[in-house]
Amino acid sequence: MNTYTQDDLRNGVAQYLGLGTFPQGNATAYDSSLQSAIDYCWRFTEWPFTIKRDFALEPNEEDRLYMPADFDILGWRSFKGVPEYSTKDAVEFEEQNHIPVHGVYLEYDQLSNRYEIKGDTDALTTVSYQVLPEKISTGAIHFIAHQPIVMAASIYQKMKEHPNSADVRQEWNMLDMLLAQMASQSNRNTPLHKPKDRYDKYGTYTGDTRG
Repeated sequence: MNTYTQDDLRNGVAQYLGLGTFPQGNATAYDSSLQSAIDYCWRFTEWPFTIKRDFALEPNEEDRLYMPADFDILGWRSFKGVPEYSTKDAVEFEEQNHIPVHGVYLEYDQLSNRYEIKGDTDALTTVSYQVLPEKISTGAIHFIAHQPIVMAASIYQKMKEHPNSADVRQEWNMLDMLLAQMASQSNRNTPLHKPKDRYDKYGTYTGDTRG
């Protein structure tokens, strides 16, 4: 695990774009692209340093069960004791047809700004989940290496500056291969936990194009 400052990452993007250093007088010029890059790399797989395991869930005073505040809805998660339904429709179908409900689903609660766990919560004991990606605005980012982040940020920056002409398909493929290699190395010492990378989760593979 390494720590990278804002300037480390900004200068890295500038170098990938062939500019040497980031634009003087506009230090935040790449920050939106960097945040998109951090989000992408963070969620690429179940990096061990992004996962909280076996978090004990406790109902609130209204007997409602919520995911932790740092839970990332776009990241990985696993409920212990019960499967997860993709939507509440599956639960409602089972209830309407008098089929025992054996799973849970998540529903966003606007008042609490958190995700409530619904369904067969009595059988649920703990949850393992991926935390929210870190923010470039905090000043420091923790990641396995800075190269994939600055690579991804340079791609986003090119798409931002040239939305109609930037051809970054080959760069996306190179980035995904690099991340997949790093994911394999990161999990080499944990053979009982097979990570799912972007290919497994979303069905995208090297050579795919992105709009």
